[in-house]
Amino acid sequence: MSSMEKRGSRFRAASTFRLQITSMVDMFVILLVFLLKSFSAAEAQPDLKNETALPSSTVVRAAVANDRKILEVHENKAVFGDKNVNLLATTKKVNDPNFLPDLYTALSKEKPTPLLIQADRQLNYQELQKVLYTCAVAGFTDVSLAVLAQI
Repeated sequence: MSSMEKRGSRFRAASTFRLQITSMVDMFVILLVFLLKSFSAAEAQPDLKNETALPSSTVVRAAVANDRKILEVHENKAVFGDKNVNLLATTKKVNDPNFLPDLYTALSKEKPTPLLIQADRQLNYQELQKVLYTCAVAGFTDVSLAVLAQI
């Protein structure tokens, strides 16, 4: 046997490798828990009030939880819980054209939770942007928009 063959067989015998998959399994379990926690299979059944006409959508399934607070938005007013909110009110204290002070006052009295916005179909997008901006300033960052699904 030559010295090269001895050296090669010595290295082959000493290089037994066992795959340690414990940390990989931990990683997949954490990923699985995260994905299951972020997935919601419940469909929302919105309780439409005040003749709100929702826009339509071509989604196959709505994934909105039923435990969200509802903000109903029309052209000049909004309804949050039992409070009517004037969307046309402005204030000189805040120099921000996207800020809606009455809506902020109503929202800031509540603890920020997931929010479902039922916006009227006739509401223009700029007004909806102001509502979304004010919701974010008030701490409501988990916001969903309600639509009528056409399946």
